Amino acid sequence: MAETVLVDDDQRLAERLVKFLDNNGFPLKAAFWLYKSEDERWRFVVVPKEKREDPWSFYLDFAERFNLSGRSGDMLGLDRVEIVQSDSPLIKVLVKTVGNRRGSHLRVSNMNVDGIFLEDALIYRLSA
Repeated sequence: MAETVLVDDDQRLAERLVKFLDNNGFPLKAAFWLYKSEDERWRFVVVPKEKREDPWSFYLDFAERFNLSGRSGDMLGLDRVEIVQSDSPLIKVLVKTVGNRRGSHLRVSNMNVDGIFLEDALIYRLSA
């Protein structure tokens, strides 16, 4: 079934995940929900401030802390999270068009900038 609607429970679980990452040594440059129509689903995108040569090492460190916390039931699961490097074209376009964002959420829909189409996104955090 397609996940065309982003439900409030998912938004709350994602907020808890962002707080967990902040409190456990994973500072984020960006965090946002992104709808991908080709997959018919929402993914929660996190962008660590730290750039790593091997992005999988971030997943592994993240998963280890996540599992050790024993809090997996009250946060968004890793199966819904996509980790993106800060130099990705998508992040550059968001920073260019939206600027810095922290606090209240910002909804962006049907945006096409520099050849990148953003169908729907709910931005929690974004910094240059």
